[in-house]
Amino acid sequence: MLQTSSSLPLHAPVERELSVRAVVTGIVIGILLTPSNVYAGLKIGWSFNMSIIALLIGYGIWQGLARRSAARLPWTLHESNINQTVASAAASIISGGLVAPIPAYTLLTGQQLDAIPMVAWVFSVSFLGIWIAWYLRPSLLNDKALKFPEGMATLETLLHIYNQGHEAATRLRVLLGAALLSGVVKWVDTFMWAFPRWSPTAQLERLTFTADPSLLLVGFGGIIGIRVGLTLLLGALLAWGGLAPWLLEQGLVQLSQGSTGPQFAALVEWLLWPGVSLMVCSTLASLGIRLWALHKTTRAGGGAIWVVPKAGPAVGFLVSIVLVVSLQALLFGINPWMALLTIPLAICLAAVAARVVGATGIPPIGAIGQLSQLSFGIVAPGQVPINLMSANTAGGSAGSART
Repeated sequence: MLQTSSSLPLHAPVERELSVRAVVTGIVIGILLTPSNVYAGLKIGWSFNMSIIALLIGYGIWQGLARRSAARLPWTLHESNINQTVASAAASIISGGLVAPIPAYTLLTGQQLDAIPMVAWVFSVSFLGIWIAWYLRPSLLNDKALKFPEGMATLETLLHIYNQGHEAATRLRVLLGAALLSGVVKWVDTFMWAFPRWSPTAQLERLTFTADPSLLLVGFGGIIGIRVGLTLLLGALLAWGGLAPWLLEQGLVQLSQGSTGPQFAALVEWLLWPGVSLMVCSTLASLGIRLWALHKTTRAGGGAIWVVPKAGPAVGFLVSIVLVVSLQALLFGINPWMALLTIPLAICLAAVAARVVGATGIPPIGAIGQLSQLSFGIVAPGQVPINLMSANTAGGSAGSART
């Protein structure tokens, strides 16, 4: 149990927390982990929380150095927390648009952002998400229905490795062994001998029912757990085993005759919107019920219903809004008034994403962006920049807020 400063002995040492080496270690580990998140985002549409990996790597490096040198300061629990926070935030930067809206913008318009404008844009949407999270944080932490599985897993791991250091070394060896195994398997599958993909029938293969020997998906299944995994399986069976055959039978979707492989693109256009609508509407309903309950409780207690924001966060929030709107106009030629409409939508969807992550640990960044695209497809039909960048603003802010 952590003690308060008033209960500590007079000359008790204070643990270092925001040290230079903790921040630098987090930055370096984040740089190394970000490409894997980019690859996972492009392949399966999800990114991973790199907190535990960064925690184990930082602990292994600095504790190992401390044992070899008596003069070297030990790697404290608080430094480990700063390290994993910096590294996981760096690895989550891909939600700023690096794997979906920006590549789509380049493919559709033929215009490619230079490095500096791209950095400025990704920073702006992430900066907006930080201030949205600032205002969401109290209500989310006070909601007992949200378990925050990622954060709780990181906390348990952090406490465990400092209570039982030998287990941290064992976990680090397992981590390195898994990394080596997955790297070798991917190398063999890509460059030497392609592993077979199996499907019971050709028809089921065209409906994407195929066994793919991917360790990426095996690892993802291990992280999300049996409850969420079975829920995803049920959704896949309903969509691809129920709706997809019905769409083909009714002639609403025509599969290309020349191809015998999976026909994902032709079917997902029909299956995407029911899934996104179910997820987002369910989360919005849950959020609305929670806010209504909070409103009633506050009124019953006679307290203030609205809390006046402090000057510092309010200024930061306004600066982030000005930055996002200005860059939409300068970089993509979007009307400023239209760009301003993306802000309330981003706030609403960031709240949705934060609650989804708090309940399941899975960030619905892709779905959030697609819902934003649908909204602006109605408001500004046929305008590619506003359609994509509204999705980028909403998804990037949601990704930053959930981090």
